[in-house]
Amino acid sequence: MRHLLTGYALYYNKKYRRLGYLFQNRFKSILCQKDSYFLELVRYILLNPVRAKIVDNLDGLYKYKY
Repeated sequence: MRHLLTGYALYYNKKYRRLGYLFQNRFKSILCQKDSYFLELVRYILLNPVRAKIVDNLDGLYKYKY
């Protein structure tokens, strides 16, 4: 597995003219400390299929597998 991932990293870096590890920097994350912010994040995640028009309406969310 390591050989496969190293090969992919070399390919990706060469293709996009990058240097270093593919995942060398911390992913952009924000610490969620307030309940109101947490509820907003949950709403955002749950309504993504509706906004992306993967499901037609809120009733379609119940049938949405993911």
